[in-house]
Amino acid sequence: MWNNDGVTEAAEPTPSAQQFARGMEHRGGRIFTNSAVMTTGQILVVLIGLVMTPVTISYVGLALFGLWGIVSTAVSYITVIDPGFGGVVARFGAVDRVSGDGSLMARLTTLGTLAWLGIGLIFTPVMVLFVHVFSHHIHVAGVPASTVASLFYWGYGFIILEAIGNVLNGQLIGTGALWLSTIIDVSSRLVYAGVLLVGVLSGAGLWALVLASFAQALITLIVTFCATWKRLGFPYGDPRKIERSVVRDSIRFGGWTQVTGILDTLTYGTDSVVIGTFVSPAATGVYAVAGRLARQIPFFANSPQATLPAMSAAFAAGEGPSGMARMAARANRLACLLGAAIATMILGCAPILLVAWLGRSYPQADLATCIIAFGLLVGIPRQTGGVTIYAMGRVGYGARARVLAFVVNLVVTLALVMPFGMPGVLIGTLLATITSTAYLQLRVNQLLGITAWTSTWNWAIPLACATVPAIVIDRLAIAVLPASTTLGRGPAITALIGLTGLNYLVFVIGLRLSRFLTADDVRYVRRALPGPVRRLARPWMVPMLVRGHTQ
Repeated sequence: MWNNDGVTEAAEPTPSAQQFARGMEHRGGRIFTNSAVMTTGQILVVLIGLVMTPVTISYVGLALFGLWGIVSTAVSYITVIDPGFGGVVARFGAVDRVSGDGSLMARLTTLGTLAWLGIGLIFTPVMVLFVHVFSHHIHVAGVPASTVASLFYWGYGFIILEAIGNVLNGQLIGTGALWLSTIIDVSSRLVYAGVLLVGVLSGAGLWALVLASFAQALITLIVTFCATWKRLGFPYGDPRKIERSVVRDSIRFGGWTQVTGILDTLTYGTDSVVIGTFVSPAATGVYAVAGRLARQIPFFANSPQATLPAMSAAFAAGEGPSGMARMAARANRLACLLGAAIATMILGCAPILLVAWLGRSYPQADLATCIIAFGLLVGIPRQTGGVTIYAMGRVGYGARARVLAFVVNLVVTLALVMPFGMPGVLIGTLLATITSTAYLQLRVNQLLGITAWTSTWNWAIPLACATVPAIVIDRLAIAVLPASTTLGRGPAITALIGLTGLNYLVFVIGLRLSRFLTADDVRYVRRALPGPVRRLARPWMVPMLVRGHTQ
C-alpha cells in the first residue's frame, strides 16, 4: 500500500482476462489517434486566436478587452466549488468501460449536471451582492457601472453553461474519444470567431465578445450531447441507482479535486483581477494578450491529456505502477519537448512576435509574455502528475503541492505588486508554479516507485541544453536588427521568418548533440502526427534528430 496523505486507498483491482484486454484497447492506436487529432485541433485553435485577437482589440480597444478578461476571471471563481464532475465522469467512465458496463457514466453525468444547475440557482443571490459591490471599483472610460454589472451577470450564466458542457464531455474523454472532443472544441471556436467577427463589424463592441462566448458554449453542449448519444447511448441516467461504494469513492475523489481546484484558482486564476485592481484595466489587457501568446505552449504539449483514459484503464485492469510509470515518463518527455519547441520561439522572439501579431508593441508585453511562458513551460510536468493521480483515484496526493503554491504566490504577490506592478504579480505565479511542480513530481515519483533522475533529470538536462542556446541566439539576433522591425507588422513578419529558421536550426542541432531523442521517440511522434503532416516526416529525417542512428 502506498501512503497517500490521509486519502483512503482503494483495494488494488484484480482483473479478468477480458478486463485486461479492455484496458489494452485504450493504448497504441487510440493514443496516437487522440494525439494526432489534438495536435491538428490545437493548430487550428492557435490560428483562430492569432486572427481574432488583433481584430477584437482594434475594434473594442485594449481597456475593454482587459475588462472582459477581468469579468471572465472573476465569475469563473464559482468553479472553485466544483468537485471535479468532469474528471469524475472521465475517470470512473474509463474504469466502467473496462468492466463492460457504461451505465455509471450516464448516472454520474446526470448527478453532475443537476449539481451545476443547483449551484447556479443557489449562488445567484451571492452573485448579485458581489456584483453590486465590485462593479463600482472597476473604472473604464465611457463604461458605466451598470454596464459592468450586466457583463458580470452574462459572464456568470456563461460559466454555468460551460460547466454543464464539461461534465458531459467527460464521457468522451473517459471512453478514449478525446479526438472527437477536440473536433467539437475546434468547431465551436470557429462559431465563436464567426459570431465575434459579425458582432464587431456591426458595431456591437464589447457585447460581441459576450454573444460569441455564449454561442460557443451552447454549440459545444448541443453537439457533445448528440455525439455522446450516438456513440454511447443516451448520456443521462438515474443518479439514485449509483452504488454506495461508488458514491463514497466519487465523494472522496471529487472532494480532493474540489480542494485542489480552489487552491489552483486562488493561485493561478487571480492574476487578471489583481492586476486590474492594483494596476489598471489596460495592464490587464496587456496580461491577456501576453497570456494568449504564451499559452500556445501547453496547447501543443498535450501528450498527458491523451494518456488519461489509457492510465485509468491500465489501473482498472490491475497492471500496477510500473506500466503507468512508463506511460508517465514518456508523456513527460514528449510533452516537454513539444512545449520547449514552442517556448524557444516565444521566449526568444516575443518582441517581434507581438508586433507581427498585433501590429504594434505594448509596454511590458515582452516581459509579461516571457514570465508567463517560462512558468507554463516548467509547469508541464504538473499535467502528467495530475493525470497520474486522476487515473489512480488519488487526487488528494497533490493537495500539499497546491497549498505550497498558494502560500508562495500570496506572499510574493503581496510583496511585489505595489513596487513592481504587473511583473510582480506574474513573478509570484511563476515561483508558485515552480514550487508546486517540483513538490508534486517528487510525490508522484514515490507513488510510482521511480527516482527523480528517471522521471525528470535524465531528459530535462539535455532538453535544456537544446532550448537555452536557441533562445539566446534569437535574442542576440534581435539586438542587432534594425529598430524598424518593432515599428510595423510588415518589417516584423520579414524579420520573424529569418528568426524562425535560425531558432529551429539551433534547437534541432541542440537536440541531436544532447542525444535527447531516440529513434523510438521519433517513430512514436511520427505515428502521432496527423496524416498529411506524417507524410512530410520522411525516414531520412531520423538521423538529423538522433545522433548515432543509421538507416
